[in-house]
Amino acid sequence: MFRFFGKEYGDAVFNLPALCAEIGISPEDVFYAEQTHSKNIYVAKERPGQQKFEDFDAFISNVPGLNFLIKVADCQGISLFDPVLKVVGAVHNGWRGSVQNILGETVSSMRSEFGCDPSRLLVYISPSLGPCCSEFSDPSRELPSDFVKYFLPGNRVDFWGCSHDQLVDAGVLSSNIENSKLCTVCNSDRLFSYRAEGRGYGRNGLIVGLE
Repeated sequence: MFRFFGKEYGDAVFNLPALCAEIGISPEDVFYAEQTHSKNIYVAKERPGQQKFEDFDAFISNVPGLNFLIKVADCQGISLFDPVLKVVGAVHNGWRGSVQNILGETVSSMRSEFGCDPSRLLVYISPSLGPCCSEFSDPSRELPSDFVKYFLPGNRVDFWGCSHDQLVDAGVLSSNIENSKLCTVCNSDRLFSYRAEGRGYGRNGLIVGLE
């Protein structure tokens, strides 16, 4: 199960009870992290003893009833699901996560920790910063040289294409990747966007879990 929430419920953390009521789960069964744009992955093989974690940007689990909240406002919230082994992943992926290839790391961890076959994984990429609005001051200085193929005119970068390729390189089938292709900046009337709104912006929420 996954569900993405934009502005209709307000900030994902502050209004967590409303989000949970909408999908019929308890707020006590939702776990989240202080996201730091790392490639750190929390592996949950049993119910965690705490609800909030420090310094994690991805969760993977095979435990039914656990739900993981990813907070985004231009970054990508990504869900992964192995329908055979019943394993889920939830990832916060910004440009720093892309540089560290947190998606490839998550797929690899799902394989090593739970035996998932990457070719079975079903992946959803939430609304996020689109290539239309992803301007950098100087991407050639700010990003590694292997990102050059994602550079676009106007110092823009195609991180949608980057995430797709990183998933495919990790063994995910291209046909199993669904990208909402909704730019948060272009749709800031209904989606939180740091670039469009600046200070005081809220967070969209992606909740991923096994029923």
